[in-house]
Amino acid sequence: MGSEQSEARRELFLGVDGGGTKTSCYLGALDENLSLCVLGRGLSSGSNPNTVGMDKAVAAILESVERAQQDAGIIGQFCCRGLFAVAGTLNMDVRRELAARLSEGGIAAKCDVVPDLYPLLETGSKDSAAVGLIAGTGSVGIGRNAAGEIALAGGWGPLVGDDGSGFALGKDAIRHAFNQLEQGAAADRLTEVVCQQLGASTATEIRAKLAAAADQRSLIAQLAKVVVSEAVEGDRSASSIISKGVFYLTELVKHLRTRLKLGEAPLTINVSGGLFQQSDYYCGRLKEMLGEAGVACQIHLLDDPTFICLTIAARADFDGEIRLLP
Repeated sequence: MGSEQSEARRELFLGVDGGGTKTSCYLGALDENLSLCVLGRGLSSGSNPNTVGMDKAVAAILESVERAQQDAGIIGQFCCRGLFAVAGTLNMDVRRELAARLSEGGIAAKCDVVPDLYPLLETGSKDSAAVGLIAGTGSVGIGRNAAGEIALAGGWGPLVGDDGSGFALGKDAIRHAFNQLEQGAAADRLTEVVCQQLGASTATEIRAKLAAAADQRSLIAQLAKVVVSEAVEGDRSASSIISKGVFYLTELVKHLRTRLKLGEAPLTINVSGGLFQQSDYYCGRLKEMLGEAGVACQIHLLDDPTFICLTIAARADFDGEIRLLP
């Protein structure tokens, strides 16, 4: 009986990472040693209110929470706090509306909604300076100074930006292959692997593959992995493409450091996205180029943003507001 009472009194927390295609929820609690434990996990569909609408976003988040509760064997038990990092919530009014709707859902006493980039600023304190970088299909940077001011850099999308992303690396690889094939030159190694990846052997066939693709951006971004692999093997063309991408990410960090007046102190940089997760190579090149630019830093791979959300919720030092510079 005493154990059951202890379980009932245990404070529960929610961490949710909501994107365009999926929503992940962790239900957790502190154990007797004050270590954070994940009790249950839940997945559901995308919850970006800009793409699926507010009603479906709320429904997806609530579904992920319900599935985490089911996984933990804790149905309907009220949580103390929840931290919801959701794509499409840069606008403060959207964040506040979503937070209100989630509170109405009765899942936690306090529901805080932040943009999905926010976990990249995790350092153990909500007020310490940090920089975050995402290099996946797209790219974006975020930074925070000791005053709690937050700024964004990049994230402009594939038409005008996303340099340093998987899409940008893949696009440069295709451009390289086109140049080789259209000039009638003997295909070099990078051109060969691009053609193999696309199932094509001529410039005309590559054009046909691109035209027929249901998701052209994803198709191109998938080529990034062969660019990285070939660069690791020492291919000069692939290495040049990598250098171009890393240079852009370095510039994002420099811009954030200047905008937020971070000074010359070593930076904590959290990175996420497929290019960083694929291998240590891209991250290593980034650290090398940052060093050459005079930016001292420690780089950490953030591979589980849902757990970071849970950590922030359990720490309870976040007031629910973020100061995003225009």
